[in-house]
Amino acid sequence: LASVWDLYKRPLHPYTAGLIRAVPTLHGPRKELISIPGSPPDLIDLPQGCPFHPRCPYATERCRTEEPPLQRVDGRLVACWHWEQVAEDQGERMRLEAERHVKPVQAARTDRAKEVLIELRHVGRTFKVGRRTIRVLDDVNFQVREGEVLCLVGESGCGKTTTGKIAAGLLPPTEGQVLFRGQDIWQMDRNAFRTYRRAVQLIHQDPYASLNPTQRVVTMLTAPLLRHGLAKNRREAVEMARELLRTVDLTPPDDFLYKYPHQLSGGQRQRVAVARALTVKPSFIIADEAVSMLDVSIRVGLLQLLERLRQEMNVAYLFITHDLAVAKYFAWEGRIAVMYLGRIVEIGPTPQIIQNPQHPYTQALLSALPEADPETTRTKERIQLRSLDVPSLLNVPKGCAFHPRCPLYQPGLCDTTPPPLVDVGNGVQVACHRVAREAQAA
Repeated sequence: LASVWDLYKRPLHPYTAGLIRAVPTLHGPRKELISIPGSPPDLIDLPQGCPFHPRCPYATERCRTEEPPLQRVDGRLVACWHWEQVAEDQGERMRLEAERHVKPVQAARTDRAKEVLIELRHVGRTFKVGRRTIRVLDDVNFQVREGEVLCLVGESGCGKTTTGKIAAGLLPPTEGQVLFRGQDIWQMDRNAFRTYRRAVQLIHQDPYASLNPTQRVVTMLTAPLLRHGLAKNRREAVEMARELLRTVDLTPPDDFLYKYPHQLSGGQRQRVAVARALTVKPSFIIADEAVSMLDVSIRVGLLQLLERLRQEMNVAYLFITHDLAVAKYFAWEGRIAVMYLGRIVEIGPTPQIIQNPQHPYTQALLSALPEADPETTRTKERIQLRSLDVPSLLNVPKGCAFHPRCPLYQPGLCDTTPPPLVDVGNGVQVACHRVAREAQAA
């Protein structure tokens, strides 16, 4: 228990130090994060002594037998027998222990030819609400190549999940095309569409809702293996399920194979969801807010798992998130697309989008996000918008949809003509009249 400043700048408990090192940041270059090994203990079966000792690299025999009391140290309260060591190395032992648990990345088993896997061309989508038609997506264009990560970010309700469902073939577009390896998925024959559905898999936000609560893990993993003929019989399917659990770091697999979802933690359930997506050996995974419901330390472990799968299996991702710091961490070598009211307003390499945003909406998003470091948050320059209200999809503004809130608004231009995505250099495309004009002049 301490002030925000003291807690962040000089943590004295190893758990606090681990949490701080697990938080992605927006400022500065991408830093490697750590995941605290193990899982939180069961509240009905807490370990003897300090409840954190099974996951703590500072733990000694005293930690395993005696629970430390809250003691006053330098004007704060801390419950740790070894707070002096934590203060001395600033939790460095937590980082070293985390690195010991990270699996080394193996060479990819496929070549790295950058073939386009998924492409959305001028995709639009409308829904009927009573007698009214709501346009949820408007002229969405992007490509995802083999082994690439594309993060789709934006505020809630901007159309990210609808875009993911269309890319997965769960929703047909009202207009435009969805191409898989150059072929329109809605013009495919039965066999081609079956191949596409196997190649594209989804990981949902809530693993408890996406996993059948009446089925054991073994049933969830063996069903697609048997359905698609990837296993000759049930015995082989069960062995393949064990290997899938090892792949997602749920070991020993027999500890998880015959459990129901409610018997697993949130992080374990999401790893099962990842394993289920891997059963059919996909080349493209759509992760829709896949880590937003997880604790910060567990979230990092799952992100590291997804990155390892990308390296080893050449899997591409459409990673949907509202958290730009997570997008920066996961897609540092990939790209970010920023969506506002159903349109992509900026897309480009992640370092460019994070460090040199061009669209005023992207700039506003980055300036509005708080940082873990209190000094950075308090000194951060805030972009003042003309309005804090997000327009309704029932009444999208004419011209550029962002113009009622935009600090660069120019009457007679921004409120009359929708800006197209134009190349402004460094691989970045921006939908903004002012930015495009300045780039052209330069």
